[in-house]
Amino acid sequence: MTVPENMTLQATVDQTDLDNLPGQRSATWSDRFAWIARVLVLLAILLSPWMIGSIQDWSQFWLSLALLVGLGLWWFETALNKRNTQVLPYIAVFLLLGIGLGLLQIIPLGDSLGGMLLGRQTEIYEQYTTAAGAVSTTAAGAVSEAESGVSPRISLNTQGTYRHLRLLVIALATLLLCCRYFRTRFHLTILLVAMTANGVALSFFGMIQKLTWNGMLFWSLELTQGGSPFGPFVNRNNSAGYLLICLACAIGLANMILSERKNKGPVPIISSEIPLWRQMSQHVLYFISELTAPKVASLISIFFIAVGVIASLSRGGVLALIVGGLITLVVYGVARRPKNLGVILVPLTLSVIVLTSWLGFGDELFSRFERVDTTNIATADSRFQHWTDTWGSVAEMGWFGSGLGSYGSVHRLYRTNVENAVFEYAENQYFQSLVEGGWFCLTIYVMAWLMAVYYALFLLKRSQSPATVSVGLAGVFLLSSQAVASTFDYGFYMPSNMIGMAAVVGLFAYHSHSIARRLKGHSWLRYEVSNSVVQVLLVLVFGGLTMACMDLSKTSQVTRLTPSRVVDYKTLDLKQTNEKIISLNKIVKQSPSVKALNQLGKLWVHRARLEFMQQLVDDKKRQGLGDELSE
Repeated sequence: MTVPENMTLQATVDQTDLDNLPGQRSATWSDRFAWIARVLVLLAILLSPWMIGSIQDWSQFWLSLALLVGLGLWWFETALNKRNTQVLPYIAVFLLLGIGLGLLQIIPLGDSLGGMLLGRQTEIYEQYTTAAGAVSTTAAGAVSEAESGVSPRISLNTQGTYRHLRLLVIALATLLLCCRYFRTRFHLTILLVAMTANGVALSFFGMIQKLTWNGMLFWSLELTQGGSPFGPFVNRNNSAGYLLICLACAIGLANMILSERKNKGPVPIISSEIPLWRQMSQHVLYFISELTAPKVASLISIFFIAVGVIASLSRGGVLALIVGGLITLVVYGVARRPKNLGVILVPLTLSVIVLTSWLGFGDELFSRFERVDTTNIATADSRFQHWTDTWGSVAEMGWFGSGLGSYGSVHRLYRTNVENAVFEYAENQYFQSLVEGGWFCLTIYVMAWLMAVYYALFLLKRSQSPATVSVGLAGVFLLSSQAVASTFDYGFYMPSNMIGMAAVVGLFAYHSHSIARRLKGHSWLRYEVSNSVVQVLLVLVFGGLTMACMDLSKTSQVTRLTPSRVVDYKTLDLKQTNEKIISLNKIVKQSPSVKALNQLGKLWVHRARLEFMQQLVDDKKRQGLGDELSE
């Protein structure tokens, strides 16, 4: 049997049950399935930020495919498993409610139901519906598919809602898989080490790329729509958000490693009666005597990732780092009362400040904060202005908002000034949820967040294992920092950030349920569900992820066949243009998405330009031939 002190409580019980089973062959095959699924989930989590945040359809397709295989292996593993129940975290219910809300927003509503749920959508659909019932697009980007006798939908942007539904399904699959396959201390360590190493690599790469910036990502990929990139992310706010997730894992890993004692003898007692400076020196000497290579590496990892967040020059990210760090220190100090925290914190903080200033990022960051205009918040490009403008849609769009992914459309309908910039997102997670999903969506989001906070605090307060305490500590920093960052940005539309967040939440969600089952006192977290319920849920998630993969495969074909911007006629001749139009027509007939139709329109416009240019050349040739004959 595996050594019990290297395992969490629940995993120890599971291992004991497996050792006592007569059929060891089933347990062996179950372990093999688990390892394959575990590796696939790790690859999806780690590779997602390097594929430009996985914002492209092709990258989401491969991530979804990896998770799809993991779900299938879990289903087979559950069939082979001899235990009758499994842990299913309650927070998954809120994700299911979010998916249900998205589905409700895209289905056609009847007259009676539409009258109850719809607001201004009825007016907008009627205004932008053609008489023939063809697909029409509003000036704000809203899409309606109205046919004779078909009622409108809640969503003003069905393609945007489909996109967000895919992300929610991917997040749910990631949360469930991490909840299932990272239970023991060994598996926890693998995930925390992998996320920490990924954060260090992203920080290092981002700083090197920033210091040697040539205007292109990876020094070779051109930014077609501008942006303020850091590392592989086009937006530095998204990069800072992902680094904060990695930093949470690094903090949890460091606490786990620092909890291990190098010397197994008695801990020296430092009397509180001696002078304070001697107490501090004793703490420092004891800390140094216990240092090992893994402990030093874990502290250096925290240092590098924190510098990466500052180097990204994301104001929201830096504020989230500071506020999240302070909240974590206070909560951890109250819950666990650590003795040597100051010995670690003070030099680590000073070294972060020194390196940031030495690299020159400190001056740039101060300059960024100085550019915040506090005297006139109603400027044309101000976030406060477009929040004020769009606030009216909350009361006019009905109970369930305007549709997930529709903020850009709604904002342009309500803006009160000259359009100098289009806000595709609200730059605020809470306001975005309120506008797109109404008060119901905001309630789901806040309740899910509170549930995650309860998980983390429960682990931090009630757990005795260094591994589970570390997971709770990582959860406290993750949730507090992301809560602050979400006030200044809407970062969860990035698949990489959504997957990373779901993975860490899945860790402390499972372990809080597991610890609750082992406690003597009653806890409402201790209940498990039967394998049959888990298998039904897996089938549903598997089906949703399969549909997402098929949709992503089609949309990635559209992206591959057509350019992402208007092409100059010198780079694409008439023959190539016709070939692309023929290929894209086949896709449009199968899936007439807005993106495919827009790309097809660009190709037709480009073809018209080429034919016009060819006509001008032919006319010039004929004119020149006529002049020669007259001479």
